[in-house]
Amino acid sequence: MNLGENFVPLSAEDATGKESFIERWILSRLDASCIAANESLKGFHISQAVDAIHNFWIHDLCDVFLECSKPIMQQEGHEEAKNSVRNTLYTCLDVGLRLLAPFMPFVTEELFQRLMRRPGSVIESICIASYPTGNSSWKQPELETQIEKVMEIIRGFRSLRAGYKLGHKNLTEHYVHTKNDEYRDLMTNYQSILHVPTLAFSSAVTILSSAEDKFPENAESKEINAFCSVGVVIPAGTPKVA
Repeated sequence: MNLGENFVPLSAEDATGKESFIERWILSRLDASCIAANESLKGFHISQAVDAIHNFWIHDLCDVFLECSKPIMQQEGHEEAKNSVRNTLYTCLDVGLRLLAPFMPFVTEELFQRLMRRPGSVIESICIASYPTGNSSWKQPELETQIEKVMEIIRGFRSLRAGYKLGHKNLTEHYVHTKNDEYRDLMTNYQSILHVPTLAFSSAVTILSSAEDKFPENAESKEINAFCSVGVVIPAGTPKVA
């Protein structure tokens, strides 16, 4: 739906260097998934290969990348940014389907036939397409580490909300208290992820950094690690159930 009928992918899957940080992250996760799947298959660890591919599709691509991309694709203009997202999404779908093909040959073949080809490609079936081994231009290990720390914060928000069974439509005010410069800078740089409604279900996110800053009295809080804690403002009268 987001690719559109007139979309033409780039001729090569290499990173262009113009991708946003969330695009670079998903491509790095794709590279890691390719490597994990290949290593597992070489050792005949079939379930581990399936787990690596499943985690990429569900937890990385669908849960995070697609949700972070929606605000970009829904805004007016910014066609260059949108086209970059489309090319990254196309690469993920193309490579992701080929990764999955040995385990789900019929479904992946059907979806592969619906996916447009890169210019110059004459591959007629996913059965004869090369199995992905990764791409060195996608590797971003430091970025992966940083985004994982942000996702820890989001999981903290979700955990606190789950204790009150707050539904997806009940957006809440969120707070992040950082105890060192690294975490403060990290949360500031990637604050856009924290603001994605379908990830953290937040109406607003405030970053606290000084020792004097406190969570609001009506906020439920928890420590994420030695350097960071989170707080969620619970609507008045909401009973705690877990």
